[in-house]
Amino acid sequence: TDGNASSGCECSEGPSDPSAFCIGAADLGMLKDSAENSTTFSGKLPVAGDVDLIRFYAHDASQFFSDEFMVKIRLSSSDPGIRMCIYQHQGAHDSDCYWTSENCPGSYFEKDGSNGVDDNADYLIKVFRDAASKPTCAGYSVFVSNGQ
Repeated sequence: TDGNASSGCECSEGPSDPSAFCIGAADLGMLKDSAENSTTFSGKLPVAGDVDLIRFYAHDASQFFSDEFMVKIRLSSSDPGIRMCIYQHQGAHDSDCYWTSENCPGSYFEKDGSNGVDDNADYLIKVFRDAASKPTCAGYSVFVSNGQ
């Protein structure tokens, strides 16, 4: 990852590399709190300015008596230059990307919905390499879950 392809040291992101644009985001689908769903996405961000978008819909199955809604998002990487921001859009599922309610926690995000209200929301996760960090081929994983 020296920035010179002729040295043969560049790493490949692979064919499933998500885009920095909504249309090419990795879609993890719907995570229902009643099923305590979870999934993981793995990728690479070898150069500064590289961005991967990951999206999912968190479904709040019941708001009465036993509200199990609990979204957890955890970023894991051996590279401290890889970070994430979370964007949350409340309401019915929509195929658009909304850059609202920005939260840039670094590596962990949690949304507790045990307040007895409708917590349905689209989530957009922006995983990016800090502009000041050196290029590397270290990968990252994003763990996402819903349900207590």
